[in-house]
Parts: sequence; C-alpha cells; structure tokens
Amino acid sequence: MARYLDFERREVYKWLEGIDPSSLHHRACSQYEPGTGDWVLRSDDWKAWISGTKRALWIHGIPGAGKTVLASHLIESIKTRCNDGDATKSRNAYVYYYCYFGHNTDEALPFLTWIVRQLSRTAETIPAKLYKLYKRGEGPSLMDLLYVLEEMVEAFDRVYVILDAIDESIPRMDLLKILRDLITDPRFSKIRVLATSREYIDIEESMKGISTPISMSNPLLDEDIRLFVQAQLRKHPKFRLWPTSVRDEALEALSTKAKGM
Repeated sequence: MARYLDFERREVYKWLEGIDPSSLHHRACSQYEPGTGDWVLRSDDWKAWISGTKRALWIHGIPGAGKTVLASHLIESIKTRCNDGDATKSRNAYVYYYCYFGHNTDEALPFLTWIVRQLSRTAETIPAKLYKLYKRGEGPSLMDLLYVLEEMVEAFDRVYVILDAIDESIPRMDLLKILRDLITDPRFSKIRVLATSREYIDIEESMKGISTPISMSNPLLDEDIRLFVQAQLRKHPKFRLWPTSVRDEALEALSTKAKGM
C-alpha cells in the first residue's frame, strides 16, 4: 500500500462518506443487559470462527429475539480481542455494519463502502487501487470496492466482519451476493463473516452450505430472557415496591410466555 499525506487521506475518506452505522451500534449497546449473550462466546462454533477454522456464522431468529443487541455484544467482544492483541505477533482487524429498514436501500454498496473506509483507517493508509478510483472522480461500484478490498486485506492477518439484520436490506439481492463472495472467494480468505437475520427463505438459501447456522430458538436464549426480565424488575422503581412474591410471579409469567422474544 502506498503512503499518502494526511490531507489526501482525509479527502479520500470524505469521498467515501456514506451511511455510518455507529449510532445504531451505540443504541444497541445501551440496551445490552450484562451477562446475556455469553452463550455464543462459550460455543464451539464461535471459538472455531475466532480461530479461523470457520469462515462464516449465521445467527438467525424470530423478530424481537434480540439479534441486534446480541450482535452489538459480539462486536464489543471482537473489538476487545483485536485491540488487546500483540501487534508484533498478529494484525487483526474488525469492522461492523448494521442494516436498517429506515435506510430504504439495498445495503450492499453502503456496507462495502463502510468496510473499505474503516479498514483503511485501521491500516492508516490508502490502497493504491482506492486512490486511483478517487482520482477518477466517480463513485465506486461494487466491483471497484471488491477490487480494493482484495488489496486491503493483505495488510492484516485476519479481518472479522459482523453484519447485522441482512433482512432489513431492501432489496438484498446484491448484498447476499457480496456476502457469498466474502465467504467463498479465495481472494478474501483472511475475512471471517458473522451475519444475523430473520429466518427468510432467500437468506437461508444464500447462507446454506457456506456458513454455520446458529438458531436463537434455544434454552440458552430462554435463560437470557429470564436474566433480562429479572434485571428490569429489580431496576424499575415501581417494580421494586412490589412484594417479593409478586415479582417472582411476574418473572415466571414473563419469562415463560415470552416465546423467544
């Protein structure tokens, strides 16, 4: 990768400006209840993904199952792992993106643009291919960005990409194709993808055979729901005034009837 002056880098980053998912991440983090979601971190699938033996995980569940909040927790775990690493031994990077129905677009281009922009910042340099695109003066295409990403991943030992709510991309044909490329193309063998979504047929068909599915319909999620309800009953000033027996009844009723939500 070539080195450019600070002002040149700032101009390229400005040219790459698009949808910034940071606010969605911060909001999801604020809704996280400590102790929930750790069942994923303890799973063999997660450990295999972290170590690099699995290229992709697909976490799926019903609406309201808490996929986005779980994604934010996993992102923070990856962030800690990458930031705590010994830079002399390894160079790992992470990047996340949240699809959101309010964007009202196929998220493929915003997703790839954000990945390229953030990885460039992490590497503290601009790939020559990216600078040539910038000098051309046109907005990059999906193929342009994949071409740049191919060069960019060479700066790292491993790149973790977490994409939340694939189903909220409208439409999502291009996004699913990009995901398949990132997971299966030998050019991106250093990339590890974790994606979340609702259980839609087109997404299931696209992810089948190229990712390890993790369902949120499991007893471990039921334990998370119980922990969350218990915390809310404990924190809310009105609930704290209830007799212990009433709070216990509410805990049992809400936990057992939540049905995964």
